[in-house]
Amino acid sequence: MALKPINRGMNQLLYMRPKTPQARASFSSILFLGMLTLVVSACSGTKAYYKKALKLEEAGMLDEAVSMYLISLQKKSSNVDAQIQLKQTGTRVMDELWADFYIAYTAEEHKKAVYSYKEANALNDRINRYVKIDRPAYYEDYFEEAKEAYMDELYVDAQELLAAEKFQSANALFNEISALDPTYKDVHDMRMTSKAEPIFRQAEEAMFNNDFRDAYYLYSDVVQVSSSYKDAKSKMAEALDKASFTIAIMPLEGSKTSAELTNKFYSLITEELLSLNSPFIKVIDRSLTDQILAEQKLALSGLVDENTAAKAGKLIGSKAVLSGSLINMKTEQSAPKATVQQGYEAYRIKKFNKTTGKSYYETKYRKTNFTEVVGSIKVEGTFQFKLVSSETGEILVSDVVMKENRDELNFATFKGNASDLYPGYYKFKNIPSPADKVFVDPARKRALEQKLSNERRKLRSEESMKLQLMEYISSNIAAKINVYEKAR
Repeated sequence: MALKPINRGMNQLLYMRPKTPQARASFSSILFLGMLTLVVSACSGTKAYYKKALKLEEAGMLDEAVSMYLISLQKKSSNVDAQIQLKQTGTRVMDELWADFYIAYTAEEHKKAVYSYKEANALNDRINRYVKIDRPAYYEDYFEEAKEAYMDELYVDAQELLAAEKFQSANALFNEISALDPTYKDVHDMRMTSKAEPIFRQAEEAMFNNDFRDAYYLYSDVVQVSSSYKDAKSKMAEALDKASFTIAIMPLEGSKTSAELTNKFYSLITEELLSLNSPFIKVIDRSLTDQILAEQKLALSGLVDENTAAKAGKLIGSKAVLSGSLINMKTEQSAPKATVQQGYEAYRIKKFNKTTGKSYYETKYRKTNFTEVVGSIKVEGTFQFKLVSSETGEILVSDVVMKENRDELNFATFKGNASDLYPGYYKFKNIPSPADKVFVDPARKRALEQKLSNERRKLRSEESMKLQLMEYISSNIAAKINVYEKAR
């Protein structure tokens, strides 16, 4: 192997630095970060960094000096002094870095040669943004030669680890090869294999043990690594099919409620189950359920007993049957009612103080009225449900869900200036009485202001109140089924 001679000064500089790139990088980083923190806290101008770089260079800390010159030029690229010093000091540092690479290359220390070159090349690129420092052109050929040899070594080691089923270690080596050259041999496929195979084996074991949920997620992880890895896709579909928890919802019953209401409940429960976004929970289409029940002449509604539910579930082909009854849904409403309330309106009169010779204002209160509107609506609902296994007739989940939904309306109107209105009491509007009282305390004033500023003038509709209540109950039912399904 023919080698070109290197500068004698480069060999001398070699022994002034740590012997490995890793040790040198760690040592330099610690020193540089500490000094950088002190400098940044003092000032941030290009001249400050330039002066600091000179001091570092005087102390023989050339790497750190180069970093400071670079920061100085980042602040102001036209700083000529920094350019000159970066050219001079950068050349010395680059000579040393290229010496590290060259010596590793000649010694056939392929890993050290590869990473020494990458370190030197990266710094050379940074320096060349501001000043030109030529790199030895033939070093690129040496680097490619060392890199190819190093990747060959890594590939052999990775293959041996893969054969020994040490997948994690093998994957780390394949990743390193890919970082150096993603087109090297079949490294892409080998990376996928070393990453996907251990997960695939876990999935196969879970499938063997009938842990279909775990198997599904594991096969899914394999597919994320490689969509074409072995038969992971078809196995994932198989695991999902076996782990699926299909539910048939029986027609619901509503005591003293309309068919429209119970149908709405049916739809909401279905929507809530689907919105769980569980890959395993599947709801059988209502039309299919109704068709099969009609064909078998099973007029089911409300809470179905366990044996009947199991029979219906087997006919429909579901793993479980959900039945339920809306026990009650009642509304209590107090229509908004306006009442005239007593109050006082504040006003000011101007007076003159003879003693001080100055005018002043005194607050007075005159009796007035304002209108207060109060109303409320309350909707209560109770729903009983149970989820029955189609295989065993066992009740899997059951509960009685109760919910109360309330809305209240309370606002006031006043024809005058609302900020001048105060609550109060008077016996006669036009005749003074010792019983007359203005409530000027902040708490009562704030309460009245809230009523006056309340822009809502209508109660929520009974329909919207019922819908919100049904949404809550449906969500509660779906959540309880989801908890069961995850734990089964």
